[in-house]
Amino acid sequence: MARESREITSRMASAALVAAAVLLTACSVGPRYRIPSAPVPPAYKELGAPNVEGAWKTAQPRDAAGHGKWWERYSEPPLNELEEKLNISNQNIAAAAANVLAARAMVREARAQYFPTVTVVPGITNSRLSSGFGKLLGITFTNYSVPFDVSWEPDLWGRIRATVNASSATGSGPRRQRAGRYTPAEDRHARQCHHQ
Repeated sequence: MARESREITSRMASAALVAAAVLLTACSVGPRYRIPSAPVPPAYKELGAPNVEGAWKTAQPRDAAGHGKWWERYSEPPLNELEEKLNISNQNIAAAAANVLAARAMVREARAQYFPTVTVVPGITNSRLSSGFGKLLGITFTNYSVPFDVSWEPDLWGRIRATVNASSATGSGPRRQRAGRYTPAEDRHARQCHHQ
């Protein structure tokens, strides 16, 4: 009796340890990313040093400004017309637009994991009974089935949120490229037309 009691207690303790291990391993998808601190000097030593053309100039990026149809600043209708023709048949732009659509689809797919999934597979089966040795009795049965499955996984540990964030970050690259960059063919074409 005492021996059986110890075995039951031992099994329960083992089961509790396994359950605790499973629960503890599912607590975190990964550590939260923290931007490492990088000390930046107030000014670089090269700022005051002269070079061949004079002193260094601090860059002033204009990423927020729209890059759009930059050739329109030349106010040349033939150039504008040719650039529009080039845009219509340019495969690089078509590929960039397809990449943007694919990135958006990835984000939508990742966000769909927040919602329940419902699966329905209806079916109809006709059966005819035979008496054996190839003789048919002529009795036919029809079975109708509508099995369905509903599943939902709450985002307790942040896995779905992390997937959505990763898809959004991956998808923002093609959008930036499409919005702010034109192809080398357009640049070459504009330069050739402007210098003629």
